[in-house]
Order: sequence, then structure tokens, then C-alpha cells
Amino acid sequence: MRPIIYPEAEELIRNKKQQKIDEQEGLEESSTSTVGGRRRRRKTKDSPEELRAKKAARMSRSGGASESSSIPLKRCSCGSTGHSSKRSKDCPNHDFTLKELMDRDLEKYTQYTVSITFDSFIANNNHIGPARDKIILL
Repeated sequence: MRPIIYPEAEELIRNKKQQKIDEQEGLEESSTSTVGGRRRRRKTKDSPEELRAKKAARMSRSGGASESSSIPLKRCSCGSTGHSSKRSKDCPNHDFTLKELMDRDLEKYTQYTVSITFDSFIANNNHIGPARDKIILL
């Protein structure tokens, strides 16, 4: 135990701590608080059952609207059905990444990185012939 040097300061600190604990207990006991002169309930998270019910209601609302229309909606720039945007891989206008293009066009390939400068490559004419045969234009 440490010696008490300033008893008045120690008592003040003790009282402040007790006051803060009492305030926190008061907030936990009452789930309502006053904001701007009105009483409001403290927000609580929904239970898993309520979340499932809300999700089912959203799905039924969104599913009911699309089932009622017999004409399929065309939202994509290509005009075909079965997908809703250009980001879908089903769309003929889909922009593939470089890796997807290389996997599609070249079944098995090895990618190299040139570690010499262009000037030194041009200066050494021995590399030009074999390099032309290996360069692939996409």
C-alpha cells in the first residue's frame, strides 16, 4: 500500500471514481435516455430470427417484382439476357484482365522480364533475330 501524501486529493479522486461508477450503473439500468427534451430508446441489435425475417421480406419484395414481369429486362450494353452488367463473364463485351486473357489465349506460357536497357538490346544485334520469333502480340 502506498502512503497517502495528500488526503484531500485522494478523497476527491475516490469520490469522482465512485460518481462515474454510479452514472454508468444508472445508464445500464434504464434503456431510455433523453435527447433534446424527448425520450428515446437506446438502439439495440436485431436478434438472428428478426434478421432472417427481414431478409426473407426483402427477398420476397425483390423477387415478386421480377416474377410479375414476363419480359426479361435488358440492362447490359450488349442487349442480351442472362446477365445484368458488363462485369459478368457471360457478357460478350466483358473486359478481361491481362491474366485472364493470357490464360485463355495461351494455355501454357512463361512470362519473362527483360533486365537490360533498350539501348543495349539494340546495340547488340545478336539478340534481334531470336527475340522477333518469341515476341507475342496480343
